[in-house]
Amino acid sequence: MPQSSVWRILRKHLRVREYRLQLLQALNPQDQNLRFHFCVDFQQRLKEDGFAEKLVFSDEATFHVRGKVNCHNVRVWGTENPHATMEQSVIRLK
Repeated sequence: MPQSSVWRILRKHLRVREYRLQLLQALNPQDQNLRFHFCVDFQQRLKEDGFAEKLVFSDEATFHVRGKVNCHNVRVWGTENPHATMEQSVIRLK
C-alpha cells in the first residue's frame, strides 16, 4: 500500500496526526566551558582556506560508540499532541 494512502487514511478517516518527538541533550555544569571552547576553535577553523567546503551536516541519525542509534526523524501518531521529550545522555570520548 502506498505511503500516501496510509497517511490519508490516518488523517482523514482515523483523524490522527503525526507528532515529532523532541530530542533533548542532557547538559552538565561543565558543558558551558566545553561549548565555549568548541565555538572559539570552530571560528578559528572557519578562517582556514577550504575548511567550510569540507563540512557536511546531516540530521538523519546519530551513531554512538556503544551501538546506540538515535533517529531524529521518528514520528508518533495520535489524536492529540503527547508533548513528549526524550533526554539523551552523551558519552564523551577523551
